Amino acid sequence: MKFLAVLLFITTSFYSNAAVQYQFTTNHYNLKADSTNDLVTKVRRQGPKSSKQDSWAILNWDLNTEYHFSSNENGCSFIADEIMIIAEVTLPLWIDIEHTTQPVQQWWQEFYSFIENHENSHFNNVYEIALALEHNLQQLEPATNCKQAKQNYLHMKHQQLDILKVLDETLDKKARRLFFSSEKLFSPLKQGTKIYFESGGMRSYIGM
Repeated sequence: MKFLAVLLFITTSFYSNAAVQYQFTTNHYNLKADSTNDLVTKVRRQGPKSSKQDSWAILNWDLNTEYHFSSNENGCSFIADEIMIIAEVTLPLWIDIEHTTQPVQQWWQEFYSFIENHENSHFNNVYEIALALEHNLQQLEPATNCKQAKQNYLHMKHQQLDILKVLDETLDKKARRLFFSSEKLFSPLKQGTKIYFESGGMRSYIGM
């Protein structure tokens, strides 16, 4: 079958809070399926890929800082002008689900909400880390020179990204525990398929 991936619509949100801003875009890819088993097959063909991993949904993000230096007799200060998050989430949209049964429609509504909330929670982790980075940069003491000031910034950013890794791993572990415990939400998908919750490298995805 020829590969098809149709974006139904794209929504973008912009937000600004002092030096921290974000652009968050939501994409949907269309799916037509007769049943949950058919849905799984279509997602494998048409869903987003994380490397070579088939996925239900994926969040890609980047965190950039615009900055300048200010020097005086006390040394060189790193000044963050803007911390910008660029994020894009891709989610499935079952466009002909009205032809299925009411239990299937109810299940899909709950499952879609779950995967949407999961990826949004990963984005919220990134945003909280950006706020913490901005706050800590305001407390940063002047360095002896501007090269050292930049190194201090990079060290601080890496510290925050290490914290983000822990937050994301905790979120994914919680989702995995839910998968193995919740018959109601995941039982239609437990016949011959698994769900993977993974994060890292400025992305998170729900694989299959």
